[in-house]
Amino acid sequence: MRLYRRFIGRQVPAWFTTRGWENVEDITFERLVKFKSSWTFKAATAAKRLELLKQFLRFCVSADWLPKNYAGSLKAPEVDEPPTLPYTAEEMERILAACEKILASRGPRKEPAGED
Repeated sequence: MRLYRRFIGRQVPAWFTTRGWENVEDITFERLVKFKSSWTFKAATAAKRLELLKQFLRFCVSADWLPKNYAGSLKAPEVDEPPTLPYTAEEMERILAACEKILASRGPRKEPAGED
């Protein structure tokens, strides 16, 4: 929620007001294209920001502030960055070894009744 407030509540209005556009009705497809082209985010961040912008404009359309969601036609950048893994290979080995140690200390596993 904090990201949404910072981006939609501060960054979007700041960019538009510095250009003399102060109302939601001033949002157009062409202006959104210019706004998006000003981003210097990495692809994953830009994709997230675009999704936030689309959500906000969906709300504006629902509230009858805009006739359509102009951001709906904007394409997200292709994210070619590999996902960040939560653990290193060494950490995973230690986690799995600890799991095996715990399972071994419990003794043999009993099969549930009624299963083959």
